[in-house]
Amino acid sequence: MKHTADFQLGTHYHPYFDDYLNEYTFSYEYTNKTPSGLGILLNTRTVKSSNTLSELETKVIYNSHDYELKILLDMRYKFSDNYLSILQEKVLCGISISAEELYSIAFGSEMQEGKFGHRPFSKFKNDILRELGIIT
Repeated sequence: MKHTADFQLGTHYHPYFDDYLNEYTFSYEYTNKTPSGLGILLNTRTVKSSNTLSELETKVIYNSHDYELKILLDMRYKFSDNYLSILQEKVLCGISISAEELYSIAFGSEMQEGKFGHRPFSKFKNDILRELGIIT
């Protein structure tokens, strides 16, 4: 993608100058177009975010990691609604652990938006977990 698209500050976001994490959300769909039966969707709020994510082929890249989505869906449907509280009270009982640490252990991602860059797929997982109602 490098040097193949004409990126302009007026039509695209700059990763170092713009904070555009809230300009798009990840979602998913069931589909017969992939071997896994799952498709990752990108919902954009602005033309600028649509241009940026399209040119970077973000949807294509994330769809090549649909196993991450499958893991989250499995967690949602195989465990109860209060998965995090059960994990903390039954499995990690007696261990002093913060909500952020618990989230990180359970989902392999960061909970706070400011830390999404510390672990791969954090924005993606956060959006999907919200959609599934696992976190609020």
